[in-house]
Amino acid sequence: MVELFRDFWWLMFPLAAVICGAWDQWMKSRTRADEMRVLAAYAAAGKEPPAELLRALRRDPVEG
Repeated sequence: MVELFRDFWWLMFPLAAVICGAWDQWMKSRTRADEMRVLAAYAAAGKEPPAELLRALRRDPVEG
């Protein structure tokens, strides 16, 4: 087991990048879902949503 880690120690860097990328995408999707839930609550109440919420929903999800 020690030899395996010693020979392939460098694999932790690409693995960490994949894990960080997956975490980032998961958090972005949760944020987007929360924004949509708030917008749905405003629509159900018959109120106009704040301009900041509308700007957040119009932004490009790829740019962040």
